[in-house]
Amino acid sequence: MLRFVVILFVGFVSDVFSQDTLKLMHYNMLFYGKDTDFCSQNIETKTEHLKTIFQYIKPDVFAVNELDGENSYPVQDDEEYLLDNALNTDGIDYYKAAPFNETYLANTLFYNSDKLVLDSHKPIRFHVGKYEKIFNAYTFYYRSDDLAEGSDTAFFTCFGVHLKSGRDDSDIKEREEETMILMDFIKNNFDDDWNYFVFGDLNVYKAEEAAFQNLINGDNFYYNLYDPADAIGHWHDNGEFAEYHTQSTHTSGDCFAGGGMDDRFDFILASSSVMGGTHSIEYVEDSYKVLGQDGKCFNAALDRTNNNSVPDSIAQALYDFSDHLPVTLEAEIEKNLADTKEVDSVNYYPETAGVTDSVVVNASILDTQNRVEEVELQWGYANGDYESSGSMRFSDGFYEAIIPPVDSHEKVYFKINGFDKYSNIILESEEYAYEVALNTGFVARRQKNEAPFCINNPVKDQLTIWFDEHFDNFTIQVGTIEGQKLINETYEHNPENPLKISLSDMEPGLYWLKMQIPDNSIYGKKLILLNR
Repeated sequence: MLRFVVILFVGFVSDVFSQDTLKLMHYNMLFYGKDTDFCSQNIETKTEHLKTIFQYIKPDVFAVNELDGENSYPVQDDEEYLLDNALNTDGIDYYKAAPFNETYLANTLFYNSDKLVLDSHKPIRFHVGKYEKIFNAYTFYYRSDDLAEGSDTAFFTCFGVHLKSGRDDSDIKEREEETMILMDFIKNNFDDDWNYFVFGDLNVYKAEEAAFQNLINGDNFYYNLYDPADAIGHWHDNGEFAEYHTQSTHTSGDCFAGGGMDDRFDFILASSSVMGGTHSIEYVEDSYKVLGQDGKCFNAALDRTNNNSVPDSIAQALYDFSDHLPVTLEAEIEKNLADTKEVDSVNYYPETAGVTDSVVVNASILDTQNRVEEVELQWGYANGDYESSGSMRFSDGFYEAIIPPVDSHEKVYFKINGFDKYSNIILESEEYAYEVALNTGFVARRQKNEAPFCINNPVKDQLTIWFDEHFDNFTIQVGTIEGQKLINETYEHNPENPLKISLSDMEPGLYWLKMQIPDNSIYGKKLILLNR
């Protein structure tokens, strides 16, 4: 009995898309635009410092804590003032402010509207402790080059949070409750494989705090957040984490908290899909930085004259602007993302099989967002009626299954389905059919222009060719898609035994194969050569 394997070539094509880099920054701005009885700052001078810092980084997402959310003295519309005087300056005009509800101090963000479109804003309002608080969820999509043509694009959500400060038991408990509210909101509003970031001053002193554990080690594993810096530990007053300390830039003075650089309060955390790059956005390894932190100022003021991480002018602006340092990271995003799920280039051999034969099927699957979790082959003996099915086994980059031989003279119909993780069909091929003849597949009648041979395809090391009939002095050629001939040999071969040709010296990839017989007829097939 001849036994053929049904093989699907799966082409995950995300690597062929061009990428863009997103720069993200979080900053506690220390009462920007807010005058209080304990802190009064010159808004013009403070904004000049921010302009210096911002032009040095030019982030695409600029998430902030402690922006005056009440438009109180000394300026009205603090977010517009910041935009006009620190962000959209010196020829730059593409930054926009995200909306937020009126509040004492806002957790909001600004964004590069040339790259990003704000899709939605969801405030997270709650009471924990004495006052109402508002966290914010901002969902963006990337402004891809082909967006106008209706192509898909990448989405992600940014959460702006500011947890309760302090070291008392009540403060620690309040932070725990706040992160529980945040994670419940995420689980109730987003898929577990969504792209999202949490920006904020978390005011935590060590990773063991319940508030931080709620974020990275919650009750639902799939929603856990990750620290891109991979710097989990006891951060407070610990020199081992000096390069990640974000507070305080000062040892004492005015509005600024004192004590020097000894706490890691500020974070950008990311979801598993961002860390793994499973949905078109991926964290750039080793890009997580604390701006201005060179690790040399543990328990001291920020070094402004000999800083190894930024120019002195930036270090001075960081020192003067806030008692926190900003946190930055980069993420790669697909520029021209197409959500394509289809089965194409389906070939099957032979087109007429014998009653003891199966059929080889080759097909490429395009799944640009890797949403297909399972592939199934369905077959039957009437048009559109598939009474049998089999799951495809994944091996060496291919799915594999077997259609058993048919014991009578019939026509076999088959199609291919792809399923997502919820068992929904999200991909299906058109219907294909082949004849089952009383004789064997290799001597079955051949339609006009049908190739008189069958090959193993894909190939690892050795190409095997089965022939329908005997030919004298036929020529086999194998070449690259670009047209370069790698094999050009003449053979005389008996069809009772297959012809075997070594391809072990060729690189993996896509090739063409041609056979020319004495009457000058030429037949061709595509050939897939696998990694060894």
